Amino acid sequence: MKNGWWTNVLIIGITALFIGTSIVPITAGEKMLRNEPLVREMLDQENSEWDSGNVGTLNLSLAQSFQPRLNNLTRVELLVFNHLNPHGNITISIRDNLSSIDLTSITIPMENLPQYFPPLGIWTEFDFPDISIIPGHTYYIVLSHDPLTPYNLTFWGFSGPPAPYSRGEPWHELEDGDWEPWNPLTVDFCFKTYGYGFMNNPPNPPTIQGPHYGKTNTTYTFSLGAITDPEGDQLYCLWDWGDGNTSGWLGPLNSGETVNASHAWKEPGTYAIRVKLKDSYGAESDWSAPFSIVIVRLKTAFFLGIFKSINQTDDLIIIQTGPFIILPSKQIFYIRRTIVISKDYLGYFGISFTLGVGGVAIP
Repeated sequence: MKNGWWTNVLIIGITALFIGTSIVPITAGEKMLRNEPLVREMLDQENSEWDSGNVGTLNLSLAQSFQPRLNNLTRVELLVFNHLNPHGNITISIRDNLSSIDLTSITIPMENLPQYFPPLGIWTEFDFPDISIIPGHTYYIVLSHDPLTPYNLTFWGFSGPPAPYSRGEPWHELEDGDWEPWNPLTVDFCFKTYGYGFMNNPPNPPTIQGPHYGKTNTTYTFSLGAITDPEGDQLYCLWDWGDGNTSGWLGPLNSGETVNASHAWKEPGTYAIRVKLKDSYGAESDWSAPFSIVIVRLKTAFFLGIFKSINQTDDLIIIQTGPFIILPSKQIFYIRRTIVISKDYLGYFGISFTLGVGGVAIP
């Protein structure tokens, strides 16, 4: 955390208290939009959990990122409040990049905000001009205000740790005008977004299938089975191979289509493969559960011994050994170890005994 932040931030201690639910003001679920008949708006994104944590600045801005599921944004509610008697204006704006211009905004006098009276959490509505947005893209709620004096501050409530909102994170402005995350994965500012229109749900998280063992510089293929999207949208697929390489977004692919992808690893080791999906509107699935693959570098050796279990891939035999000898080898004698043997060995494999010469590795 940079020193400039601490000279401009006053944090009031976090205390676990009962959370109140007052809202000032409350807008009905229907409103006139662009001279059209009444359109029903709905709650889209939120972090409404508050444990009395709050933060305020003297002259720098704060922000919370979020990923909408509706394609129109109409207003936000924030857990913001005054401490003592700050004067001036507060502006709440929406941006698609913290360094870009506001997409929409509203400015009100700070005196309109509620005073800080824990344990009550009083929400304030900011009803800016409606904007069209892209579901699944990242946007930022930005709070900025006129310069203040110490102890006469406007605060934004937050909750955590851990951070309760998984589709965004809090940010704070630095003295040089740049931005950086503020306690990511630890807290989130309290907010609610409202909108209307097309509700786009992210694709269903995929499941990886494929070999759990492989050898260096050899290409292996992995499958996701049939990938699906709740609305049947076209999809894009991103593979993270665990070695610093990714596939980039592959597609478009049809919902229900079977997806395969291939990769080779240069170095031995255990790698965690992950994959995620994105629909044509930009909504992303969660990462899949990690799929582990052990990559070995085979060396030609003589092997002899007893094994207790055996598994096979297209090109490898994986055994759990009893007493086992490998020559040449650092240790020579092994027991209760996993041994990987190339299928192009020369020798004999029985029910529980083997001997031969071929590519061998001890993961």
